[in-house]
Amino acid sequence: MLFFTKLINFFFTNRISYYSSLVFSFFPLYIYASSQISSISLTIFLSMFFYYYFFKVKKYKKKIHIIYLGFISGLLLLVSREFTAIVILSCLYLYLFCKISYKKVILIILITLTTTSPYLIRNYIVFEKFIMHAGLGYNLWKGNNPKSKVEGFETPNKNLKYTIQKITKDKFYRINENKIYMDEAIKNIKEDPKKYLILYIKKTVSFFFIDLESSYPNYYNPIHYIPILILGITSIIGIFLSNKKSLDFNYILLILSFYIFTFSIFAILPRYKIYIIPFQIIFSNIFISNIIKKNVNKALIKN
Repeated sequence: MLFFTKLINFFFTNRISYYSSLVFSFFPLYIYASSQISSISLTIFLSMFFYYYFFKVKKYKKKIHIIYLGFISGLLLLVSREFTAIVILSCLYLYLFCKISYKKVILIILITLTTTSPYLIRNYIVFEKFIMHAGLGYNLWKGNNPKSKVEGFETPNKNLKYTIQKITKDKFYRINENKIYMDEAIKNIKEDPKKYLILYIKKTVSFFFIDLESSYPNYYNPIHYIPILILGITSIIGIFLSNKKSLDFNYILLILSFYIFTFSIFAILPRYKIYIIPFQIIFSNIFISNIIKKNVNKALIKN
């Protein structure tokens, strides 16, 4: 909550930041997630550090902030594969739009690589290649097979099971299994691109709002879906109302778009919503701020 409050302070007043933090802290999905043993909670915790220090680097350009940003980036790469792309996007954004020198950007990347190097070196020794995470092929197949819905489908058919069973049970098993799933997913998409394009669109809409075809237990509990739906509606309005010349809001929109359009390539699980709620809160604040301003102006006119 502390670092989310500090992050929000880059955009809004202390009062709005305080109430936004309350929403963040008591959002039903976060309360549920905090009760589970999962890497997602750790990812959200570290990501708030990351975005906070991103804006610190952007605003102050101090070396200590650069060191923190690089170190946290490395930790995030170890727990969450999508942060590889987010770190790259963030470094490019700092260099291209925020006028951060290339030397400072390179320093961020070097610190990130140094933080992840023990794990990368270990994987190279064991698997003879630099890899961070396996499972990309499985996740792609899960979201793109003949029985997939928005939330995917994870039971392979007989032919696919048989192919997987033939894999040699050695240290390369997971890598080879992942390749089979990847090839199968690509084959499915090529055979019926229209079907999977429509599914992709459904996933993007469901990710931003709610999944109308979810089979997860208690998904349609009002305590769960009503806050998510309200946040989805108010944040989409806030996006249209946001200042398109603001580098801060444009960066948040860039990261939100990355999550929406990249995750939707795979399967959209209910817990993935946790990743985008902080950004939706920021854009919802824009919507609420505009309503407050209009009401204040009306009151002034009447008086």
